[in-house]
Amino acid sequence: MSFDAENQQVTKLSGPPATCEIGWTIVKESDGRLSLKPSSINAVLARLALFEALFPTGLSAEAVAADGSFLLVRQPFIVGTHPTVEELDQWMRREGWEKIHPPSHGRTLNSLTWSKARWGATDVRPENVIRCEADGQLYPKSGNGKSASLVSL
Repeated sequence: MSFDAENQQVTKLSGPPATCEIGWTIVKESDGRLSLKPSSINAVLARLALFEALFPTGLSAEAVAADGSFLLVRQPFIVGTHPTVEELDQWMRREGWEKIHPPSHGRTLNSLTWSKARWGATDVRPENVIRCEADGQLYPKSGNGKSASLVSL
């Protein structure tokens, strides 16, 4: 990760040697339960575009390796603090999201997942959100393909 102080931007690199390679994808298994599986670069790019559409932050993909082994993203650097669980829950509800507990093969999917219309967001927890010091608004953190995963339900 690098920081551009003049433009208040942070650049993040995703890819090996991360345990998930380039990111995670939520999949429905044959038993009907959800699980997380390592993702492809195309799935990560689609998820980041959806993330930016649902939670606008100014995130942009800057570079992709020709072989799909890494992704470089840029997003605003936001100075602030993490919200409490209660503040995050209230914000998600105000934004039209509803907490759900889908049958899954993991605690994160079962306990940290929200739905809105036909979309699902998981790994929704205070560590993945920042309250901006300048405007008091909450902004989900993304850009590494591993947090706040989105899926079509």
